[in-house]
Amino acid sequence: MRSRTLLNLALIVLAAVLGAVAYFRPGHHPAPKKPTLTALKPADITRIRIERPGHATIRLRREHGVWRITAPIRARANTLRVEGIEDAADAPSLAGYPVPGLQLKQFGLAPPKVRLWLNGHELDFGDTDPIHQWRYVRVGDRVHMIGDTVYPFLTMPPTAFVNLALLPPGADIEALNLPHLSLRRGPKGHWTLTPPRKEADPVRIDALLARWRDARALFIQRDHGGPDKGRITVRLEGRKAPLVFVIRRTRPGLVLARPAAGLSYHLGSGGSHGLLRLETPAHRDAAAAPKRPRGDAGIRGRPAH
Repeated sequence: MRSRTLLNLALIVLAAVLGAVAYFRPGHHPAPKKPTLTALKPADITRIRIERPGHATIRLRREHGVWRITAPIRARANTLRVEGIEDAADAPSLAGYPVPGLQLKQFGLAPPKVRLWLNGHELDFGDTDPIHQWRYVRVGDRVHMIGDTVYPFLTMPPTAFVNLALLPPGADIEALNLPHLSLRRGPKGHWTLTPPRKEADPVRIDALLARWRDARALFIQRDHGGPDKGRITVRLEGRKAPLVFVIRRTRPGLVLARPAAGLSYHLGSGGSHGLLRLETPAHRDAAAAPKRPRGDAGIRGRPAH
């Protein structure tokens, strides 16, 4: 075993030496780094504008390290999707051609499908080439070809850029008013419930507040009004006005609207009802219990009617 180990080590060292010799041999030069679409770094971007024919212009701004949508709606932004757009700044140009002499219409660039501004830099996005499916992007007097990873973000609706969290990060809840229950934190950190509840022990209260802090929507849409099945107000420390939600639907999934923002948060059915009440042992046991088949549907695999 020892001789075999020594042999393996010797082979590894030999491979490393040969690799170094090949790399540093006279006349060898590493492949040049591909140019990028702009000289911007994603960390330097503070303003984004997206223009698409027939659609509202989307504007985003970063202030104090936080991205927000400023038009056509106003809301905290989904950081991951904004980062997908920021990647355009230093996207490598896989090929490039001077604009003079090109028929820009053939590349979907006259007019472009999407105009993107990163700070003051304009990037025009056109079609993809039929061979590699690389995207044509005009920047100044050159047309570049890049991997098609940025364009899908540019065709998303404004609501797709809204942060999916119901509450801002680090939110400290001071009061929570649900349709059938109100909770208020006292000066010593003790919670008062109205009406009083027997099951209102600190563990269940903390669990309810944690569910609100961690709540994420599956997707977000514009709110066009609809049923008002109850109102929820959340008062946060350091914020003068409370957040107001309207319950639009509870089944088959919970939908909470924010009329002030014109948005509706679709939370689905998984765990969403835990936002509307204190969980009692009976609720937890019912959620954890396996579903019992009706009749022999579970045995024969037939859908229950």
